[in-house]
Amino acid sequence: MKEWTEYLNNWPEPGDKWPECSSRVRWETLCENWLGPEEAESIHAKPLFDCLVALYSHPPRAYHSLSHIEYMLICFDDHVRLAKEPMLVEFAIWLHDCVHQMDADDEKRSSDIAATFLKTIGGTPKECSIVRNLILATQHVVLSGDYDEMLIADLDLVILAAPVEIYDQYAHGISVEYCGRYTQQEVKEGRQKFLRSFLKMPFIFQTPEFQESYEQLARDNLYRELNNGREDTV
Repeated sequence: MKEWTEYLNNWPEPGDKWPECSSRVRWETLCENWLGPEEAESIHAKPLFDCLVALYSHPPRAYHSLSHIEYMLICFDDHVRLAKEPMLVEFAIWLHDCVHQMDADDEKRSSDIAATFLKTIGGTPKECSIVRNLILATQHVVLSGDYDEMLIADLDLVILAAPVEIYDQYAHGISVEYCGRYTQQEVKEGRQKFLRSFLKMPFIFQTPEFQESYEQLARDNLYRELNNGREDTV
């Protein structure tokens, strides 16, 4: 896993685009590992990535962009041994936020697009169903107990355990996104509700490995944000 300081040095400011070159290579490698280089080229892995870029650019996003995907992939590389179906988990990571209208059905619509992408590179109906369920797990509602679903849910939340500088940029990015649709007061109240709901959970993370590595770091960040940097707790 990249050093946190290295990642921080390259973290885009809200509204900036993540450099596409490394992400494009990663995507094309996934397609090649799935099908082989020649077949991946024949099914247009490169145009599919261009579609990904377009999806993650609309609407303009301060957090839920390709930088979020890159962040998850970096962490996934460090925990890939936990996955039963690592290629399917990675595919789901790529597509899980491709629709981000801040609506309740975003994950459902993202899973529909993911299934279409997966069929394009030869995914079976069973694989499409697995990817759909993986993406729906990032709603963080009720998980089935499937370990890969627990893993992607944890990867989606690992930003909560980031060093303070990265966490603060994440929180600012969320605020920028939602202030484009709601009033500042509504965003503040919604964010506080989110923070309190996660702090009330027995565990923020689902897998034992993430609980051990990231649970306390995440709780420290959430408490700090909820209390505006004060050391006391709620």
